[in-house]
Amino acid sequence: MKNFIQEGKCVQLTAPGGGVTSGTGYIVGGLFVVASHDADATEKFVGCTEGIYSLPKEATTVTFAEGEICYWDVADAEFNDSASGNYAVGTCVEAAGATDATVKVKLVGTAVAAGA
Repeated sequence: MKNFIQEGKCVQLTAPGGGVTSGTGYIVGGLFVVASHDADATEKFVGCTEGIYSLPKEATTVTFAEGEICYWDVADAEFNDSASGNYAVGTCVEAAGATDATVKVKLVGTAVAAGA
């Protein structure tokens, strides 16, 4: 097909202020991505929108069960279980306890908006 560009699982974007670090999650516009490499602000980088990633979670009280929605907290750059002001960007694929530092999340790969 002559108008096909790419699959879209990973996309080239412009790094936001502060740049990006490989393996870290970011909201770019309305898209949650995991940076595939480091890039300075305004440089191009590849952000992955699909797949399963082990990413930081609030590690003092938050727990996740398999299948539970994971909300990205931009201010703390970690997942928590509150929709308020956070972004529903994926689903937990392996239970994570309160003291676990990370959670395994399957990214939804679609546009996201902060919850009310």
